Amino acid sequence: MNLPARALPALFPLVLAAFALTRSAVAAPAVDAGALAHCAAISGADERLACYDSLARARPSPPAAAATAPSPAKATPHAAPASHSAAATAAPAAAATGAAAATAEPAAKSFGLTQHVAPAEQGPDRIQAQATRVDIDRLGTVRLSLDNGQVWTFNAPEALIRVGDTITIKRGALGSFLLTTPEHHTYKAQRSQ
Repeated sequence: MNLPARALPALFPLVLAAFALTRSAVAAPAVDAGALAHCAAISGADERLACYDSLARARPSPPAAAATAPSPAKATPHAAPASHSAAATAAPAAAATGAAAATAEPAAKSFGLTQHVAPAEQGPDRIQAQATRVDIDRLGTVRLSLDNGQVWTFNAPEALIRVGDTITIKRGALGSFLLTTPEHHTYKAQRSQ
């Protein structure tokens, strides 16, 4: 069949639609033809699109006899209005779509919101204890053991802490802890034990 060159651009969207129909017929479960005809009969573009979207979301289980999809050769851009029985089968699909939309609605309302959990009891704002051991590695990490059994680490080029010093540790901003020596040297520390 020879077609004029100017007819090829007009056929391109139809070829793409036929390809999309065959791909969707293979990948997706079959959709009731009456429901498709019902959507095609809707005159408003937004309502028609919403109808097609609801059919795509509903994904009803295909009956054994209606499992075959229409061939792309028979597909036309404008479908005929739905019959009475087709409209009756479209109602359950619309009801299933409404149920799916109702369950998705609460999730959509909370989209972007952060769940704020009330902080648990954090304990005291500060503690005081005596240093029982001070170890410094070659990278400048100080490991400080206290008489209450806690071990704290921090980085400092020189540890200005001696065994027997009374150390104060208090809560800082954003979950940090500040370790203060008797000479008022303050270090940002982390508890390791």
